Amino acid sequence: MLWSPAEHMLYSATRLTTLDAGGLTTGYGTGFFYKIFFDGGAKFSVGIVTNKHVIKGAYALRFQMHLGEDGPSGAVREIGLILDQEAIVFHPTADLCYLVITDLLHRFGQEGLALFYAVLEAKELPTDTEWADFDAIEGVTMVGCPNGLYDEANALPITRTGFTASHPAKLYNGKAEFMVDMACYPGSSGSPIFLFDRGAPHFDKFAGHFKFGNAIRHKLLGILYSGPTITTEGTITLAKQPTFAITSMMHLGTAIRSSELLVIEEALRGKIAAYRSGLSQ
Repeated sequence: MLWSPAEHMLYSATRLTTLDAGGLTTGYGTGFFYKIFFDGGAKFSVGIVTNKHVIKGAYALRFQMHLGEDGPSGAVREIGLILDQEAIVFHPTADLCYLVITDLLHRFGQEGLALFYAVLEAKELPTDTEWADFDAIEGVTMVGCPNGLYDEANALPITRTGFTASHPAKLYNGKAEFMVDMACYPGSSGSPIFLFDRGAPHFDKFAGHFKFGNAIRHKLLGILYSGPTITTEGTITLAKQPTFAITSMMHLGTAIRSSELLVIEEALRGKIAAYRSGLSQ
């Protein structure tokens, strides 16, 4: 079965429920499946990308995966995963991490359990030229689970659309980040944000004119990690987790550029090399 880019986006994300050692729910977030190649592309790892703050202090995670060979069968498998620090790759500076689930998927495969999921990879990230070519305002789509909300009957996340609120070609406040103009709530943390314009005309800065045609621009632009709120006193804060203060959302979110996933990739390859080196000694 052929899948549209929109369906690929939808099935790439999953709701993450964090648990304490007693099995009680401590919070919600969003993650998405991401593939990292190593050994010159001969091998790969599959993992879940989310924010560090989503899993901070959690003992375990719970998430769902669809069953099916070439597409979702309608059945869903709920998966519990105890958080093993050795299986997590942390970005050195950004609020970003990668939970390796390759062994988990391999075990299900050995049991004859076919899992269906859409996995993202580096080829879906903008190139340096594409980053430079982005206009000051671009339409974006976010896939996630705001406040833990999702389509329970179909085990699918919620999509939201909006625009970039800062110039995507520029580093927001000097960091590898950008802002989006859409409602962002706790639970949306870790949501992938896509450029997805279904072939709408866009201005080519290098050519100096609008481009028309049927080509769909479909790129993973970033990962949501915070949203500014404003208190009753008028103070603006960047909220990553729910608080008990009386605040209101500003309909804005801050996202980490997807190019930072390449830092995660190099960290994983380094971790694999270090592990192999230890085995050989």
